[in-house]
Amino acid sequence: MKPAPFIYHDPSDLESAMRLLAELDGDVELTAGGQSLMPMLSLRVSRPDHLVDLRRIEGLTGVDVSESHLAVGPMTTHRTIETSPVVRRVMPLLSEAAAHIGHIPIRERGTIGGSLSLADPTAELPLASVVLDAEMTTQSLRGQRSVPAAEFFHSALQTELDEDEILTRITFPLLSAGTGTAFAEFSRRNGDFCIVGVAAVVGIKDGRYESARIGLCGVSDRPFRSTEAEKLVGEPVGERTTNWIAEAVAAEFDPMDDGRAGVDDRRDIARALIRRTLTLAGQRAAAAAPTEQGETQ
Repeated sequence: MKPAPFIYHDPSDLESAMRLLAELDGDVELTAGGQSLMPMLSLRVSRPDHLVDLRRIEGLTGVDVSESHLAVGPMTTHRTIETSPVVRRVMPLLSEAAAHIGHIPIRERGTIGGSLSLADPTAELPLASVVLDAEMTTQSLRGQRSVPAAEFFHSALQTELDEDEILTRITFPLLSAGTGTAFAEFSRRNGDFCIVGVAAVVGIKDGRYESARIGLCGVSDRPFRSTEAEKLVGEPVGERTTNWIAEAVAAEFDPMDDGRAGVDDRRDIARALIRRTLTLAGQRAAAAAPTEQGETQ
């Protein structure tokens, strides 16, 4: 099929793009990398009156690290996030999650801002943003505001973004020394849509969990962050604890059934992936723990 007719706009600066969103009549869609939107247009699932392309706008790409945060432009591609030495060093979970998105040609064009704004409940980067406590900066002619990732995703394909707003920056607080992270997902084939994904962030001291975050995608209408995982704090690291928390987290959510996997299958997959990511994150935390000389092991 071919897309329904629409009017194409390619503003050269952010001010012009925001003005278009404020002034155009009818349904307006933004496009960044277009890897999700283009198929939706071709299938006529999306039928906008206007399409506003953000690719010519400067200042919306790239990664920048400060003493406390990693800032990522919304037009930064998945491939850049996957391969950036800066991201791999200070936010490896983000890089690891990006590597699971589709295939390399898709990652070369798809963008983090497009993925977050689409809010597919099976997507990797929305999950990573929630588990990593990211902050979304949005902008319109009315001004600028910041939204925590935990509040950004309302439901499937629904976010906090107003119709006249553009996502302009994603900020991730840097992890403390000695923190380990891991991401894993299950899909039918390499590059297929994720069925269940799990992200884990843990800190370990003296053989016990000092901090713990576990989140999942593909089990709810938005990225799911476990509250049961907080009970890991103070518990000893080991197989018994890992199995216990995997059962507790898997019982915490009510998995969706979208025809690709049933409720029981999704819960079983979640248990297995929680065990895998928690174990790997723990190993990485132990390897990253500062020694008495102030160096990592």
